[in-house]
Amino acid sequence: MTPNNDTLYSRAWLDLSGGPVTVAAAALPPDRYWSIAFMDAFTNNFAVLGQHPGAPGPVVVTLAGPADHAKPPMAGRVIRAPVGPYVIAAAFTD
Repeated sequence: MTPNNDTLYSRAWLDLSGGPVTVAAAALPPDRYWSIAFMDAFTNNFAVLGQHPGAPGPVVVTLAGPADHAKPPMAGRVIRAPVGPYVIAAAFTD
């Protein structure tokens, strides 16, 4: 059961113990919306990405653990998880 039947909800556990993880989201048509919330194991959000009129996508980010010294990918940025090694990624598309 989801709060809105017209919205796609997805969740994934990301394991940062082996090193950084790159997450990419393609651009959607301008009349669509998506977001990805990154949360720690206690479901505290530490970053939220999304498509909006000023930033239609695509989006590429590298998630790194608090002690990891990852360099940004060629087309993206690094987001540091405050705790690790596990992160929850929750995606919403409308």
